[in-house]
Amino acid sequence: MPAPVAHRVIEPSTQTLIAADRQRFLGREPLLSTSVRPQILSSWRRSREARVEPDRVEPVRADDVDIDTPLSRAARPVIRTLVDQLDGQAMSVVVADLHGMVLTRQSGDPGFDRHLDAQKIAPGFLFGEDRVGTNGIGMALEVGGPASVVGHEHFADGLDALACAGVPVSDPVSGRTLGVLDLTCWARDAGPLLLALARTTAHQIKQSFLEEVSSSQRELLQEYLRTCRRLPGIVIALSEDTTILNDHARRVLAPDDQAALIELARESLTHTWRGAVAFELPSGRRATLYSRVAHPGSPVPGVVVHVRLSTRSSTTTAPAAPAMTLPGLIGSEQLWVHSCRRIEEASTAGQWVALSGEPGVGKRAVLQAVQLRHQPVRELTFLEARAMSAPAQWTTPFTAARNRPGHGIVLLHADELDPQLASRVARDLAAAQGEPPGLVPWVALTLGPVRDETPRSSLLDHVPTTVEVPPLRLRPQDLEPLIRFFLRRLDPKSQLRLPPDVMSALSRYSWPGNTQEVLTVLRDIVRHRRTGTVTVDDLPPATRTIGRRRLTQMEAVERDAVVQALDSVRGDKAAAARSLGISRATIYRKIHDYGIFGA
Repeated sequence: MPAPVAHRVIEPSTQTLIAADRQRFLGREPLLSTSVRPQILSSWRRSREARVEPDRVEPVRADDVDIDTPLSRAARPVIRTLVDQLDGQAMSVVVADLHGMVLTRQSGDPGFDRHLDAQKIAPGFLFGEDRVGTNGIGMALEVGGPASVVGHEHFADGLDALACAGVPVSDPVSGRTLGVLDLTCWARDAGPLLLALARTTAHQIKQSFLEEVSSSQRELLQEYLRTCRRLPGIVIALSEDTTILNDHARRVLAPDDQAALIELARESLTHTWRGAVAFELPSGRRATLYSRVAHPGSPVPGVVVHVRLSTRSSTTTAPAAPAMTLPGLIGSEQLWVHSCRRIEEASTAGQWVALSGEPGVGKRAVLQAVQLRHQPVRELTFLEARAMSAPAQWTTPFTAARNRPGHGIVLLHADELDPQLASRVARDLAAAQGEPPGLVPWVALTLGPVRDETPRSSLLDHVPTTVEVPPLRLRPQDLEPLIRFFLRRLDPKSQLRLPPDVMSALSRYSWPGNTQEVLTVLRDIVRHRRTGTVTVDDLPPATRTIGRRRLTQMEAVERDAVVQALDSVRGDKAAAARSLGISRATIYRKIHDYGIFGA
């Protein structure tokens, strides 16, 4: 987080020097004094590059914008209390969203209100730096921290009679910036406590948010904050729909290492490991994870993980980190890399996108990885079309997303929606597309494989880009690094070795369930064997056959029975045939037909 910007009282003589230097800056002449703070000078440069008019304040008013947002609702009781205390004083309390649009403004002096109205510091108007130049709201958003602007430090004429102090307000659970709390007064009345009061008020709004979150989220956040205060270093808090990574983790860890730790923490939500776990990160650094359940007994599990990085290098040479196109996603095959890049480009541009592909190829994982790389740009809500039976299951979260700029909605298995629900979703998407840019939620759909005979979903009329995520069988070089990555994620303490014959067996399998099937197979292996060398006998029957065609369900059952019978008699074909009640000739034919190797 940027260092806080100190507020200071600027004497009239200093204001005169700043005013003169501002005119020289606008005329592209060298400054004559050192009175202009570096932060202000940087903001002036950004304002000039954005071609802001310096001789007047001309904020744009957004059309048809709902200013009743979660931020404005959380701020309402806090502002009411503060304004009561400021009764009769020329000070205004302003809340703006993360685009700099004013959501609410209240003050205790009608005359001061009239001056603010003349400068259009009013709900609906945009006060980002790119709109009106240097000001408390826009600068706080730009630097990501507290900012104060006094008198002639403002870029545009009309604001130079004012002083303002802006402080970003973040979601206490996700940590994402929601907007800015800004206090504004006459420049002649500005004092050193203005920024301190703004910080206190922003903190109170953040606390107000806590009253709105669920009890399980509150417990998770409180445990996270306790851990951050008690223990130095990396802290991660995780539940099914919340991920919090502290600033220290973002500073010291590469994105791939962050993703690996988050995935391991996620595993602890559904697996039994607790306490200290040693783990090697993709970069080769070693880490020890200590996990603690945030709210035991709750139907919504949560975990807080503290991570210590080893100060010593590993005594053995770490294997080369697997290639990651996006954080936590393994793969270097061209088809895979091309698909990931197209999805990331669409996300970065705010363009709606549909991901098609076979079950298990990782469509949801790609979207989560894109989100992780660009945090805190977008928060995603995942909706499962298969579970939707009423319109409210779509409209409620979609409406919430429209009230939270920067939020995103992912509709999983969108092609399986009931036709009536699909029509409702299509109408809502069409309506959202008509809103002003920057205030429309980002939307992504996931679909099954799109073939020529597949009926085209009406939802795709509103989604300009469809990206096919390739199946694993078209990415043969990615299989081995994917297996090793999953093994390390499933059991960081595992010393399992996969010899060439086992890797060869796994590479011959067609993996119809794609990446998800790989994870399922490895999870079964780890459940039965923790150390030593994996053998072909440890593999499930399906992976010990060379698939020449896709089997029917009955054929798959028959194949598995043959493999298991051979296992039970250590490969004795005659004995296996007797146990199955078939002839030796029949079992030889089955072995050939199903491509059962090692028999």
